[in-house]
Amino acid sequence: MSDSIFEILKQVTGSIPGCAFTSIVDSATGMSLASVQGPHETDGSVEAADAYHSDLYRLVSRALDALESDQSLRGLVLHSEVYTFISQPLPDSTYMWHVVTASETTVGFTQAMMRKFQPDVIGKVSQLML
Repeated sequence: MSDSIFEILKQVTGSIPGCAFTSIVDSATGMSLASVQGPHETDGSVEAADAYHSDLYRLVSRALDALESDQSLRGLVLHSEVYTFISQPLPDSTYMWHVVTASETTVGFTQAMMRKFQPDVIGKVSQLML
């Protein structure tokens, strides 16, 4: 396993074509624990994107609660003309993993890469929470 969460996130951004950035974000506050920009540069603020996406994440979670279902949010995908935003919760924490790619990068490929790196990401976030 890599030495730090930042090294793992660098591996993620290098493995996903068109990756703009990836972050570990506190879903309750929108504050980033760790963030790494990828080779696909953005003009906007990574921190603002993380914060806004966490707001949407909380709203969708509340919508599921309002439906009084036993479902929990497993992920959120937003697709625009330029970017695709993908987030998923990290188990046993308040954090979510947020990956932003160019819209040309397929959602399925990005999610497959997230599954590949998920054990390392979860392990490092868990270590930081001790």
